[in-house]
Amino acid sequence: MRMAVDVGGTFTDVLVLDDQGSVREFKVSTTPQDPSLGVLQGMEAAARGLGLTLAAFAGSVRLFIHGTTLATNALLTGRGANVGMLTTRGFRDILELRRGYKNVRTSMFNVFIPPTARWCPAAAASRSRSAACTTGAARCR
Repeated sequence: MRMAVDVGGTFTDVLVLDDQGSVREFKVSTTPQDPSLGVLQGMEAAARGLGLTLAAFAGSVRLFIHGTTLATNALLTGRGANVGMLTTRGFRDILELRRGYKNVRTSMFNVFIPPTARWCPAAAASRSRSAACTTGAARCR
């Protein structure tokens, strides 16, 4: 069996694909205080729906795919945790510069598109004197 879970802001959706190619869908409430509980409740709902114990169901899952919109929702609504950002020296304001990121439904070159709100205040952005190269080793500047 294969199982995919999407943890959303309101619901956690579980899709199960059995070995015969049948797809079943299960939906439970998301548990914002601990999203993993919603995943477990979704697994329990799937097991019940398939007439299996949770242990038997979990043991038959060969592939588990997990996705979530929680982080995206937090950024879009501005209701996430206070965050900081660590960046290489000289790139603290890279997100505010929006190079290549504008609403393409109007025009990439339209300078009148209002900027997006900062998700990390400049004061909470720290700069590092070094950057990692492709091997993972630090190279100082």
